[in-house]
Amino acid sequence: MNDWMNKLRDRFARFMYGRYGSDEFSRFLLYAALVLMILGVFLRTPLFRYLGIASLIGCYFRMFSKDMDARRRENSWYLGRSSRCCSLSAVRRIMRRTSRTTTSTAARTAARRSASRAAGAAS
Repeated sequence: MNDWMNKLRDRFARFMYGRYGSDEFSRFLLYAALVLMILGVFLRTPLFRYLGIASLIGCYFRMFSKDMDARRRENSWYLGRSSRCCSLSAVRRIMRRTSRTTTSTAARTAARRSASRAAGAAS
């Protein structure tokens, strides 16, 4: 049994050689497909299921693609969009936290520095 699993793993490794594999955008598409399909089941709306299947097909297409330059461009586009979104939410979270609980000048200064670093990193 163990020998059979090793052969299967080796065949898959040979198949994936020269292919792009998984990255952040592929993982996002996979999770989006999962969420959309679950929504489609519970809401009984075929639109969500079809969107989930399309997202899953896109995920597998990216993973098995041999056009690495195009996949890298797509991934960098996604990372640029997602990092902008995440940095904005981090700044908002810091601002909410400091507006509610800050009483000392030192804490306000630290929060401003943290927010400016997050905003500078997003640029």
